[in-house]
Amino acid sequence: MVILVADDDAGVRSVISKILTTGGYTVLTARNGKVALDISRGYQGSICMLLSDVDMPRMGGLALYRDLAAERPGIKALLISGRSLGKENSLNGLPFLQKPFTSIALRQSVAAVLGTLPPLA
Repeated sequence: MVILVADDDAGVRSVISKILTTGGYTVLTARNGKVALDISRGYQGSICMLLSDVDMPRMGGLALYRDLAAERPGIKALLISGRSLGKENSLNGLPFLQKPFTSIALRQSVAAVLGTLPPLA
C-alpha cells in the first residue's frame, strides 16, 4: 500500500516515513501540497492514502486532498496538525490526528483510515 505524506517539516516527514515504512507501507514524501500533487501526477501506481499537514506553504492539506480526490477517486486521507482543530478530531469530515503523536497512535490512525489491522511493529 502506498501512502503519500505531505508536511513542510523535514523532521516530521522523516519520522512519519520511518514509522510507516517499518509498518510495511511504501511512502512517497513531499514538502508541500504543490509538490505532493506533482508527485501524485507523476506516479503511475495506486496511492491508497494521503497523510497531510493541514497548514503548509503553497497548498495546505484540505486543498491538496480536494485536488487529489478529483484525480484519484477513492483516495483516503488523514490530516495532521500541531494546531488544535477542536475536540471532534475531524476537519470537514476527514480524520484528524493532533501533533505531536506517538508512533502507535499514527499506526492505529492509518490502519483505521485504511480499514486494516495496525502493524505489530
